[in-house]
Amino acid sequence: MGDQVKNEQALFFRALQVGRDGHNSAFFAGSGGLFRRTPLEEIGGFQTDTITEDIHTSMQLHARGYKSCYLNRVLSAGLMPETFEGYLKQRKRWAMGCI
Repeated sequence: MGDQVKNEQALFFRALQVGRDGHNSAFFAGSGGLFRRTPLEEIGGFQTDTITEDIHTSMQLHARGYKSCYLNRVLSAGLMPETFEGYLKQRKRWAMGCI
């Protein structure tokens, strides 16, 4: 599938998150995030009552005045859907969760 669908994640992580970082609006996006324990405990841990727990967790922390910091380096890798249908399902979930 990688040859058929370009890696838009590079745009997100290499450009958009970098721009957001300058305005304290970079957010946790997946399994590569690090958190201080106390702020995470203050909001009740990861916000699993939504389908996009990463951005919801980030929004809760920002709402309490905590700062975010984006490190523009590849330190981990994740898996992508193996089929185009899986890709669409994942993106629909992300879109619905952010709405």
